[in-house]
Amino acid sequence: MSTAPSAAIERARLPRFVAIIASRPLWLGLAVTALLTILRIPGTVDSDVAWQLWIAGRIHAGANLYRDIIETNPPLWFWMALPLDRIANLVHVRIEGVLAAAVGCMAALALAGTNRLIAHIPSHRRCLLLAYAALALMAMPWVHLGQREQIVLIATLPYAALIASRRERRTVSPVLAVLIGLGAALGFALKHYFLIVPASSSSGWSRARGEIGAWCVQKRSQSCRPVSHM
Repeated sequence: MSTAPSAAIERARLPRFVAIIASRPLWLGLAVTALLTILRIPGTVDSDVAWQLWIAGRIHAGANLYRDIIETNPPLWFWMALPLDRIANLVHVRIEGVLAAAVGCMAALALAGTNRLIAHIPSHRRCLLLAYAALALMAMPWVHLGQREQIVLIATLPYAALIASRRERRTVSPVLAVLIGLGAALGFALKHYFLIVPASSSSGWSRARGEIGAWCVQKRSQSCRPVSHM
């Protein structure tokens, strides 16, 4: 007899829990990001990222990149690993774990910035969107943690939301726009062909503005055209 009321109470609590989660869209995305980051911290990295982290340690030991270490890639990606190596040495932990935590923080910041820019979307849809984005940013590149493609993917998410907000003439905080722009610039600078993302999005925005402007001019000229009377 007691199981029926308890089951009814549980069924009543479930919609309330879902409503609470839906009312805080960012929470679910951050929770997914935190869980995936915790699961990833004990893991390892692929050979490219291991090489990057090793070079950071050698630079701190006094080696000169491109003279003592043979490398053909631009230095930005290796410079990004320098603070990770410093933190790992200060707290005496594995640098791979520091990298996983840093990538998780980057993903969380990207989700927070995106959430601010898509606040006009209903909360329940935003909740699902941010949760899926967290999976895309952290789970899909699981084996390739810290790769340049993952970094630019994280930077592109709020950048795309910023472009969409500008296109729709929505008010955006200048500080938020500058922070997103700086993060995106660092991501796009990692590889030369990453520049196709801002180039295509900016040209698309400019083309759309030009088409809208041409349409307005056409409508204005039609409205001002004299009407002949019989």
